Amino acid sequence: KYQIARTAMDSLPQYLINNPNQSFGCPNCVDQGLYYVEMNKNNIKTYWILDPMTSTVPVVVQNYVQQLSNIISQL
Repeated sequence: KYQIARTAMDSLPQYLINNPNQSFGCPNCVDQGLYYVEMNKNNIKTYWILDPMTSTVPVVVQNYVQQLSNIISQL
């Protein structure tokens, strides 16, 4: 399961890396939940809060949000 979950960090889009500690879309605005992604590198914590509704996040992140959904369904 770790290897499955690890793919989420291995495929983190550059757009998110360039825009740390932000929320994208409207997470949980209509009770749809959210994806919380966190990375701790060299004792520096970085996070992203993503709306699971792909249509509300930037186009460059939509495939990643879909990938998160697929990863979670496998866990």
